[in-house]
Amino acid sequence: MSDDSTFEQPAGRVVVGVDGSASSELALRWAAEQVRLTGQELHAVISWDLPVSYDVPVSTEFDWGGEAAGALAKTVERVLGEDDARRVVQRVMKGRPAKVLTDAAGDADLLVVGSRGHGGFTGLLLGSVSQHVIAHAGCPVVVVHEHRASTGRIVVGVDGSPEAEQALRWAVGQARLTGAEVHAVIAWQMPAAYGLTLQTEPDWAAHNSQTLAAAVAGALGRGDAERVVQQVVEDHPTGALLGAAEGADVLVVGSRGRGRFAGMLLGSVSRHVAAHAACPVVVHR
Repeated sequence: MSDDSTFEQPAGRVVVGVDGSASSELALRWAAEQVRLTGQELHAVISWDLPVSYDVPVSTEFDWGGEAAGALAKTVERVLGEDDARRVVQRVMKGRPAKVLTDAAGDADLLVVGSRGHGGFTGLLLGSVSQHVIAHAGCPVVVVHEHRASTGRIVVGVDGSPEAEQALRWAVGQARLTGAEVHAVIAWQMPAAYGLTLQTEPDWAAHNSQTLAAAVAGALGRGDAERVVQQVVEDHPTGALLGAAEGADVLVVGSRGRGRFAGMLLGSVSRHVAAHAACPVVVHR
């Protein structure tokens, strides 16, 4: 175990943020199950920093890094068990959680965080941190929420953007590992006319159905595309995705993107569903 801000990062890694909260323990369990499926290496990262003193002297004799290291080791062993804990690379890094996790996941395959949490150390907040890493991490981010047992369904948002295409590919790859069924969802809304009558009224549902079919076929090829359930929903993307993901194992979205039709924005939507979904959310960059 080391206490440093830079370290060698081998390929094939899943990084998970741990802060002692129940939310981060859920993230640790999810990450451990993921590496069981993929054979990747699991890195559990805890951050620490000197507490804000407001002009009150802070003891530099207290071993803040050592205290954090002990808390991380205890959490990993309690959550995963002694045998699995031995296979986890544990990292203790000084700094604010958002930057620490973004740096630690530099070339990782996934970064996993809890939806919110506050551990026993100053600065170990993972609520706003999850929103920050979604925006700034260089790899896909998984925000883990407590959810029910597996239902064998993965929902992915599609809007015609490159980010959504990558999200779709990730979802299909995950489905191969888990045996789940992929549901690709596209959302649309009638454009606002502000009292004006549109000269032509396109069949928006048909347009979006064609866009979805083309996106799925283009991203996956005919064989995989035929195994994807395609859903066209008339709603704002946020509502459509949250509704479709009820009871799902995971919801996958692009970090940002805009399709060719009104109402298909997946930029702010990705942050909103990551905060409010009832299942783990993968935001793919």
